[in-house]
Amino acid sequence: MFTFDENKAKSADSSAHITEGGYYPNATIKAAVVLKGNEQSQYIKFEVEQEGRDCNFNIYLKKKSDGSVTYGVNKIYALMGILGVQKTSSLPVTVDNFGRQEQGNSIPEFIGKVVGLRLMREDYRKQDGTIGFSMNLLNFIGNDGKTYSERVDNKPAKTIETAIKDKRLQAPQHGAAAPMIPNQTTPMPTDDDMPF
Repeated sequence: MFTFDENKAKSADSSAHITEGGYYPNATIKAAVVLKGNEQSQYIKFEVEQEGRDCNFNIYLKKKSDGSVTYGVNKIYALMGILGVQKTSSLPVTVDNFGRQEQGNSIPEFIGKVVGLRLMREDYRKQDGTIGFSMNLLNFIGNDGKTYSERVDNKPAKTIETAIKDKRLQAPQHGAAAPMIPNQTTPMPTDDDMPF
């Protein structure tokens, strides 16, 4: 039924996903799709691969309450600067988003590009009381180890040396019901026109 494969046995010790915060150089952007979230929110769903490990994260562009632009747009401008992209375009695509088929707009100028990432893990409590997590982007980092502002201001690469503290939740005690925290659910995404 099975034939032993030593390399595959060794790889069992490593996760196929990035699950811890930290600095991840040389990550390849596999997908960058603009989607609509709840109400007026808008975000870009990124899928990246770094040394055989995958990671997904979202950068929110508009708030759901009033549709106003968020700080996430600045992260997109920083990525554009790091990659030397002056203007982006969009291509309509259908994506699988948590088992739902959704229409979005792919950003072809980002696909296949290599960039460094500073990521933070943030735990959240699911409705059933179990703990899930999401990876949040803190900074895009250029191949020189610098953020865009460090590069253009001719500053040393200090950001990648800054410690990252993941936001972890305690697992519920065995046999004890986890307290339910109202309005603490994972945001569900969608798509719209890009603001850049």
